[in-house]
Amino acid sequence: MRKRANHLYKFGRFSLDAVSGLLWRDAIPVSIPPKAIDTLLLLVQNNGRVLRKDELMKALWPSSFVEESNLTQYIFLLRKTLEENPNEHRFIVTVPRRGYRFVGSVREIWDEGTASDIVMWSQSKPEYTVKALKAIAVLPFKPIAAEASDPYLGMGMADAIITKLSHVRGVRVRPTSAVLKYTNPGHDLRTVGRELGVDLVLDGRIQKVGESIRVTVQLVTVPEDSVLWAGKMEENFLNIFAVQDSVSEQVARALTLQLTAEEKRQLTKRYTESTEAYQAYLRGRYFWNKRSEEGFKKAIECFEKAIEADPGYALAFAGLADCYNLLSYYHGVAPKEVFPKARAAAAKAIEMDDQLAEAHASLGLVRADYDWDWQGAEEEYQKSIALNPTYAVAHSWYAEYLTAMGRHDEAMAEIQRAQQLDPLSLFINRDVGWVLYMQRQYDRAMAQLQDTLEIDPNFASAHWFLGWVYEQDGLLEEAIAEFRKSMSLSEGNSRMLAEIGYALARSGKRSEAQRVLEELKELSKRRYVVPYEIAIIYIGLGEKDQAFQWLDKTCEDRNCDLIFLRVEPKLDSLRSDARFADLIGRLGLSSSA
Repeated sequence: MRKRANHLYKFGRFSLDAVSGLLWRDAIPVSIPPKAIDTLLLLVQNNGRVLRKDELMKALWPSSFVEESNLTQYIFLLRKTLEENPNEHRFIVTVPRRGYRFVGSVREIWDEGTASDIVMWSQSKPEYTVKALKAIAVLPFKPIAAEASDPYLGMGMADAIITKLSHVRGVRVRPTSAVLKYTNPGHDLRTVGRELGVDLVLDGRIQKVGESIRVTVQLVTVPEDSVLWAGKMEENFLNIFAVQDSVSEQVARALTLQLTAEEKRQLTKRYTESTEAYQAYLRGRYFWNKRSEEGFKKAIECFEKAIEADPGYALAFAGLADCYNLLSYYHGVAPKEVFPKARAAAAKAIEMDDQLAEAHASLGLVRADYDWDWQGAEEEYQKSIALNPTYAVAHSWYAEYLTAMGRHDEAMAEIQRAQQLDPLSLFINRDVGWVLYMQRQYDRAMAQLQDTLEIDPNFASAHWFLGWVYEQDGLLEEAIAEFRKSMSLSEGNSRMLAEIGYALARSGKRSEAQRVLEELKELSKRRYVVPYEIAIIYIGLGEKDQAFQWLDKTCEDRNCDLIFLRVEPKLDSLRSDARFADLIGRLGLSSSA
């Protein structure tokens, strides 16, 4: 049987686990804030030595300025927790004008035990019920030891638990995309909880040691900064799925949730039993979330490796579909090169598991953006949302579909739902502004996009969409500046060049617009350029015949820009032309928005 070591500090009735960060009193877990645990560990590790107040504060809050009163409060809490009476300091002594010293008798123990003994889930008395719960965030698991850092493993643990909890009624779990920014250690959990708008934060540590995987985890209440539940576990690495199942089950138990039989099944559902396939899938999602051309290509390689290791891995096929769907939108790949591959991958995933929300959403995107199968697209989106109401991506993509259909109130409801589920998502916040733009609510769209840029001033597509709003407000110089900014941030995206050409034409700078037009045509000889990009410059120049010629080519290419024909403000000058009605008909859309 495998062996492992618990690094413990024992003093009086108490045991402090340096690995898991848990405090025990007579083998009963003690619920205190994580920062209090950090303070105690520093004191215990420096037993007998005076730790200066500034030394402690620098160690506890390395990148933040806090008042000394914060440290004083934690010392007071520790004394109370360690059952010290007033004026009796058996463990912690205050050294006036200097700092604090731990004076208790400490034994440092490396306790050998078998893996079968090391399932030490603990739980304090829960104060949260289903009715009281608002939302929970599962942060990427951090390495127990810095040198053992594995971003795929830590992110994968969080992603798996998020997926499992998203199927439980009463739990609103933030999606993986919302927690990516918290991959690095050192974040204050209360601050993270407030930023994500949640009541609870699940924070974990993970380490792969030889053939074993070691996990410690705690569920922290944000308002009180107290540990609702905590535990540690060690398993054979091949049983990583059992660890994920166990953590998810314990979270549900800590929240005193009454689970249905189906919810219990979902908590233990596994999409693969192959650790090789699983690790490849984790790397794929890691690269997919970068939303870059190189990221998509690496993600495709990873998903293909996952499928090679496990041909029945439905989630990996869904990941492939997501990559092919977005390659055309973000990086100017011809639709005919990628959408059929996306359709095949999504259909394969659904064939293997028709309860997979991600696959139905991906198929819905193909149905709308490439097949122009409007009824089929809506059915897939609605099925995805029904299977997983907390899947923010499905709500966002469905909002785009509803916008194309001219169903503006429904579109706004869906994109706002996506924003509630993933409030810090740059893409969803940007898309709220885009929906408002398509509804011609330019003031609100401008404010929303500016708010998005406050989250990340270097978010290229928010500058792009803000340029659209400035155009419609007649602020053409400001629009051009936004397009140039977006182009510099997106490594010379040809779409930004087209947007600049359109704005130049609108502002009467015809010769400059013509030069941009020729540059795009020359570029199209070397790589794929979306015909719509050339069409909009001709629209800006008022050359309708040429504009319709290039819109016809866009239609032949089945480019996704065309699905917004009914609502895109740029196209208003063409709407009275019979050729525009013909385009609408070819897409199978009705003429009224």
